[in-house]
Amino acid sequence: MFIYPIYVLAPLALAAFIALLSGVIDKKSGLVKYIALAAVVASFAITCGIIAQGSGIYELRWFSFGGIAFNITVSTFLLNKILLFLVGLIGIAIFIYSIGYMDEPENQNRYYFEMIIFTLAMMLFAISANFISLFIAWELLGITSYLLIGFWYAKAKVSEAARAAITTILIGDISMLAAIVLFFNLYHTFNFYTLIGMAPSPLAVFPLTFLLIAVFTKSAQFPFSNWLQLAMEGPTPVSAFLHSSTMVKAGVFILILLLPLFAQSHMLWVLLAVGLITAVFGAMNALSENHVKKILAYSTMEDLGLMIVALGLNAVYAAVALFIVQTFYKALLFLSAGYVMKANHDREDIHKIAVNSRLVSFSMLAAALSLAGLFPLSGFFGKTALGIAARPNILVYTVLLGIDVLSALYIFRWFFVLKKKKKESTTVRFSKLPMELGIGIVLALLIISSLAMYFAVNYREISILRINYTENINDIAIETFLISAGVAAAWLFYRKRDIKALSAMEKNPGIAGRILYNNVFIWSAYLIVAGIIAAAANAVFYFDRAFNRFTYMLGKLALLAGDALSAFENGEVNAYIAVFAAGLVFLVIFFIIK
Repeated sequence: MFIYPIYVLAPLALAAFIALLSGVIDKKSGLVKYIALAAVVASFAITCGIIAQGSGIYELRWFSFGGIAFNITVSTFLLNKILLFLVGLIGIAIFIYSIGYMDEPENQNRYYFEMIIFTLAMMLFAISANFISLFIAWELLGITSYLLIGFWYAKAKVSEAARAAITTILIGDISMLAAIVLFFNLYHTFNFYTLIGMAPSPLAVFPLTFLLIAVFTKSAQFPFSNWLQLAMEGPTPVSAFLHSSTMVKAGVFILILLLPLFAQSHMLWVLLAVGLITAVFGAMNALSENHVKKILAYSTMEDLGLMIVALGLNAVYAAVALFIVQTFYKALLFLSAGYVMKANHDREDIHKIAVNSRLVSFSMLAAALSLAGLFPLSGFFGKTALGIAARPNILVYTVLLGIDVLSALYIFRWFFVLKKKKKESTTVRFSKLPMELGIGIVLALLIISSLAMYFAVNYREISILRINYTENINDIAIETFLISAGVAAAWLFYRKRDIKALSAMEKNPGIAGRILYNNVFIWSAYLIVAGIIAAAANAVFYFDRAFNRFTYMLGKLALLAGDALSAFENGEVNAYIAVFAAGLVFLVIFFIIK
């Protein structure tokens, strides 16, 4: 049975309309959360139908202007299906978790309306096959992420975080629009697959540069990465959704689709350099941060950086593997963090909160092992795929091994410190069952994905990895040893130490801590750039004011000259004759001299 791909948006659009309407009629209605969940489940059912049918490109006529057709074009190729499946699957777990997490009746309608639109935007993005569809989804993702990050807008730091996020994202939006205009001017098409099939042009570097800026802002790459840790002021389910399968990976997704254009224009080195810098900065900051969610935000920076490094190495299979496996362990980490915060009066410092649930403890351990890249969990296959792809470039390979050690250190620091018993930590009453159910679903998905990756490796004819792991066993052994050493070091430094001594040490970290927490340097760089822009703006202002004064003086002189000349227009013939005679004498003298 044929299913038009755009139908996947219908349940979400209907649920968003109901949520908006119920918000007007009854702001404290509890029905909207179940409507939202039903919509996500229905969309996922349609997604499964789309996955079951063949691949293709489908076009929906929208409008035309000046001979240019603006169409909504969608596709159902393998990559589209993967992202659509991940969004729908994780969306169900997130919405179930939200039923327990969002315990404020007066805010539920607004929350679920925004979350539904956010999900709808990501699903549209997943199936977009041209720049028109993509830009609509891109803008919806930007505005809904702004609304969700600033959900508790009454708090000053929340509204500041939302403004910081939307300011950075807006830079990307303008760059994306510029890229679209330049692409169309160059190739006369909005369709991705038509673009890829056309002959390369030396001018393609210009739209590709703008596209990179848009990708780097949306996927929190250096130097546009700082908004991501500020976004932790939003509700935890939003953070889990945003970091695992939605907005921040949108940039990586579009890079995977259009990677041939970057390869043709010899721009892969830019991806490699920016990805490495971002991954190093993310790992270093995660190791020095104490906020339970910001540590995970920095780990997302690292994950995204590694995906872009894989694309810079032209190892699409490694990027896709990381893209898939990161979804499950990152969602599980954030959902576990939200549960722990709820159980500890919404405290945020890892030194002041503790885990009091066996399910959450096990989930945190499984997700941490996967993020670190240890066998047999799915993160291992993504990390080793990237390591094998980087092996020919010894410098990149060495840096990646260092990042692996840092990853193991920071994520097990996070785990071991949270696992310590703390006297000031107290458990509170909250809706545990829906939250535990959401965590349990994602934990099961993590285990299933690990098994799937294992079988995909052993049956390479169905594998997206295309890697013979047995031929690279030495490299895998080195990587596993270093990761294990990082875990052991975290156990010695953070598990064995007394919590008060550990907290006191981290409050006065010394030079090493200041180097690790390099966000201060990035913010300083922002201030320098802002200072340069402000100085340029002031220079333009003073020039504009001086120019206005100059033109004003010219006008004043013209008026004075006019007033002086008007004195001669008095109606006296003798005066006119005198002026005429003076002019005649002047002309005679002028021609004699000449």
